[in-house]
Formats: sequence, structure tokens, C-alpha cells
Amino acid sequence: DGYTILVGRSKEANDQVTFRLGNGRDWWFHAQGIPGSHVIVRNPSGGALPERTLREAAWLAAHYSQRRAEGQLDVDYTQRKHVRKIKGAEPGQVTYSQNKTLLVDLANARDAAILGENAEENAVS
Repeated sequence: DGYTILVGRSKEANDQVTFRLGNGRDWWFHAQGIPGSHVIVRNPSGGALPERTLREAAWLAAHYSQRRAEGQLDVDYTQRKHVRKIKGAEPGQVTYSQNKTLLVDLANARDAAILGENAEENAVS
């Protein structure tokens, strides 16, 4: 759909993606309640995301979480302006509000196609 999706692959990269590369109108995704990647969808217009982009970003957040082997995961998403660092916590630990939740099926081949051949090279680490 023409949106840029950024994926952090470590605690430090999660901080970088969320707080240095993301801005308030961007959309932030994370697997609910488990360690994993922060995913940012750049959104300069500040509007709603197309369904396909929303689904692909959520799939990436589930795929790059520690429980991806479970097959189905809940992924929370909110605008970046609702994500805050936890004072004194390790990099990548955040709190967020005004989120919605999507159930992601990691076996969905159409969404898995987003990884492509260069996905590992393009992720922020």
C-alpha cells in the first residue's frame, strides 16, 4: 500500500524504531504481553491504515515475538504518541494506551509473503 514498515530486532533497536524513527502519528504494533519486536508503520498523513497494511504490520509483530511458534497471537496497536518509555526500565520496555487488538494467524500464507527474500536484511537490529 506504499507505507514504510520498520521492525526492531533487539531491545536497543526497539527503542530506536519507536522513539527515534517513529513519530506521534505513526502506528506502533507489539505482540500482547510477551517480548518481541516493536513494529512502526510510518503514517505522515495521520489517518487510518489500509486493512492490508494493518494486517501485515500485526503479522510482523507476531512473527518476531518470542511466542511465534504458538501460531496465533494477539497483537496490540496504537498510535506512537500513546507509547511511553518506562522510567528506569531496560531499553525496549514501554507502556501504552488507547490500543486495539488483532488476532494474528501466523500460518496465513498471504501475510507471510511480506517477509520476502530480504526481510532479514531490512530489519533494524
